[in-house]
Amino acid sequence: MQDEFTALDLYRINGDLVWTAGTRQPFPVSIPTCRVLLSRTPQTELAVLSWRWDIDPDTLISNNIALAVRHCKQRGVRYLLLDQVSLDNSLTGSELLTNVVEFAKLYRSLPVVAAYDDPHFTPNSWHYLIRRPWIVHEVKAWLGNPTSVDYVGYVAGQGQSNFRRLVENLWDTDYAHSILYVLTGQAGMTDIADFRFIMPEYAELIQQASQELSRNDYLLTVAILDQSGDGGLRLNSDHDIRDIKFDRYRFGGEIHGVAREIIQPILLDGKKVAAWSTDDGSNFGVRVKMYVEPDSGDTILKALGVTGEYRLGGGGRRSPSGGAVPQFRVYFSDPKKGTLAAVPPDETTGDQWKPRAPWLLPKNPRTRLRDADGAF
Repeated sequence: MQDEFTALDLYRINGDLVWTAGTRQPFPVSIPTCRVLLSRTPQTELAVLSWRWDIDPDTLISNNIALAVRHCKQRGVRYLLLDQVSLDNSLTGSELLTNVVEFAKLYRSLPVVAAYDDPHFTPNSWHYLIRRPWIVHEVKAWLGNPTSVDYVGYVAGQGQSNFRRLVENLWDTDYAHSILYVLTGQAGMTDIADFRFIMPEYAELIQQASQELSRNDYLLTVAILDQSGDGGLRLNSDHDIRDIKFDRYRFGGEIHGVAREIIQPILLDGKKVAAWSTDDGSNFGVRVKMYVEPDSGDTILKALGVTGEYRLGGGGRRSPSGGAVPQFRVYFSDPKKGTLAAVPPDETTGDQWKPRAPWLLPKNPRTRLRDADGAF
């Protein structure tokens, strides 16, 4: 792993705000930076920032970075690593993204400061922001980090509330949730071809799919690939994709399952790769599930014209490395008081994270579907 990075030298920053008005440069030259050798620097002096880009286009001020700098200075951190400083932003394309992936490895070992608050989102819609694929990629890297994750926020009802629970939800689920949010337009992503870096186990296949398939077909393909080793995915009802236009995918006729469940096969070039299930008979509202066929990966390979052996298996859900789970702390900036204070931890959240049991799925959902319709 890369050992030398450019970092903010917080000891040489006066005040809280990092970006100042009056410049159009992506990073003002007045901000003190230095080169840091991670292996020769005490870990207590280091932190890496995971943040929501919130740079104001007119003033070039970032509230999230301002809070992160203030927090790190209060805790005695000297060097703050962040993408805007630590990456060579003159690079473009694959070369830049390769460096982004290398930088993301820091989230596995260094103390993390997270800042995702955005006043443009309501408390009820903020989870769409957290489900952005690159944010999920960084959050998943925290699992196994033996140090700490400090969240700093300033918008009531966002990171201030149940931050750890949101993180654990991301740890417990796959990238497919985020992919389908991108597909339905509920989560943003600048370049959907970036999934080849987020899911490197499928890099070549995703690259080919991005070149050969339409946008919607490509995203559904990536979501199915991510689930190819799991067999089933519990979704939220706002993931519904049945009204989206696809070119090579289509939904088959409805089949009535158990109770009020309705199941529709998802066909790629006429061959079933998954099934879409909706059940509005639950006390918790509409439940949506997507079952993935065991041979869906092979069907996708054939559809893309890929020959030879290619190992397939779900990779979005990760297990903790050595059981290590970072310590979580949340800090909130009260704009009226101008302070950054710790938020008391949720007493119902234990110290150790354990993966939740998989959602109870039929041992072989295909058997039930074929029993309902022999031609299926």
